[in-house]
Amino acid sequence: MRTSIIISFVFLILFAVLYFSDRYDREVNSDEIKMYQCELTTTLPFWEAILKSNTLESKGNYELLFIKNKNGLTINNTNIRQIPNDAFKDFPCLKSLNLNHNQLEIIPLALTDLPNLKSVSLQKNQLTAINKMAFKELDYLENLNFSHNPIKKLVIPNIPNYNFESFKCNYCQLDAVDTIDPIHSMFIKSLELNHNNFSSFPMNILSITRLKTLDLSRNKIASFTFLPKKKIYKFNYPNLHHLNLSDNKLTQFPSGVYDFPNLQTLYLNGNKLSGELKVKGLLYLKQLEITGQNLTSVVIDSVMHNDFGEEIPVREFLPSMNSIDLQNNKIEAFTTLTGDNHSIRSVNLSRNRLRQLPNSIYRFKNLEELNLSFNQLEEVIIDDSFNVELTVFDLSNNQIKAINTPLFTSKFKYFELVNLSYNRLTQIPYQFLFSSQIETLDLSNNNIKNMMIIKQPANNEWNDIKTLNLSNNPITSWDNSISQLPYLRKLDLSNTFIKFIPFEFLKDMPQLKVLVLKNTKIPKNQLEILEENLKEYSIEVLY
Repeated sequence: MRTSIIISFVFLILFAVLYFSDRYDREVNSDEIKMYQCELTTTLPFWEAILKSNTLESKGNYELLFIKNKNGLTINNTNIRQIPNDAFKDFPCLKSLNLNHNQLEIIPLALTDLPNLKSVSLQKNQLTAINKMAFKELDYLENLNFSHNPIKKLVIPNIPNYNFESFKCNYCQLDAVDTIDPIHSMFIKSLELNHNNFSSFPMNILSITRLKTLDLSRNKIASFTFLPKKKIYKFNYPNLHHLNLSDNKLTQFPSGVYDFPNLQTLYLNGNKLSGELKVKGLLYLKQLEITGQNLTSVVIDSVMHNDFGEEIPVREFLPSMNSIDLQNNKIEAFTTLTGDNHSIRSVNLSRNRLRQLPNSIYRFKNLEELNLSFNQLEEVIIDDSFNVELTVFDLSNNQIKAINTPLFTSKFKYFELVNLSYNRLTQIPYQFLFSSQIETLDLSNNNIKNMMIIKQPANNEWNDIKTLNLSNNPITSWDNSISQLPYLRKLDLSNTFIKFIPFEFLKDMPQLKVLVLKNTKIPKNQLEILEENLKEYSIEVLY
């Protein structure tokens, strides 16, 4: 009797221990259990019941999209205007929430039940305002997207996450910015506000002191200047690296950008800039790209700003810039008020009104590509000050009658491609050839009547030109001086008036591989004979 009581008592104690231990484990690990169940869930009866009565009528391809995939939830294309406050209480695992293309009129308060959210997209709803406090409890939030909503006043919500990346409100109706709390919004790194209605630069945005990227393209901004600073004030905007002001209504270069001393990219295309462009102080700018506008002159100055906004001279201008693209303006002068530059690799000044080769080009010591096509150049002078080795030198579509090389020395200029097509040259510019080493020379579409090359000066070796294009010139006869080019591999005489080419001259050009004779005056039977004879020398004739 006594033994049975003891045994029963032991079993009772064991049961109690197991019971309370299980309850304790459930309470202690309840969050982990909820997260595990949340990640496994794919059927959501609560939401399915809501969606049955709020499905958007099919319009084209706009069909209900409802996907729960581990840590992400997508609910698109419904008539839902408001989401119940307890709609997300069983989804603590969610890190991304896509509520695009619904009819939401307010930001759901139910988001407070999603503590692990990193990304929220509310594109294409009916939101007219942004609740500043709607996201204050989302400690891991990194991305917010309100694009395509009828929001007129930009409100930056309080963001607690130090690593917050991107806030977007593209294609909204923004024309004003609410007062920004610099403490609770300071972590925003990127703002995309393109396709809105800003008529002036929204200065309040600059209260976001850690902002690195600002996109204000396709607005209606007509000016951007700062009031003069007092010397006691230091720079407030050193962190902005990328600014997009393209497709606005700017008519003058926005001097306000000089207050962003560490700016790396600046986009101004699609405006109506006119007059003089004076660039100064942007020492970290990677490229300067302003095309298709009405600039008449460009001046690049070698200054920077100190902490108080004062200009101070520097030895080398724009040391980080690698390219300048100013094509399709009305530029008549291009000037640099500084010493040499060793970073710029590409300069595009095509489709402007330059009448002479800008002397400032000589300061770009590591320039590789120079495009001066479609200007009004009549004469090009290349002397010893032209101390650059270009890969591409494009002078096509000008009015050039001569390439002069005064004070010629034995120091060669190196070019991979020189394009002199569509000019007014009447002879092959042999002086330029003497002073250069060119791989490809395009002289097509000029007024060259004779392919004669005057013999080079004594003690000079011909350059290693490999491709020569003389097509579309009024050349009437072959001149054997062309055989002085010992490395010539391709010769194009298409659309010329040449009538005959002596076979014995061609076989004396050992490196020639391709001879193009399309649409010339040489009879077809002679072309066939020439083709057959040259096969022995591995020369291909194209006609």
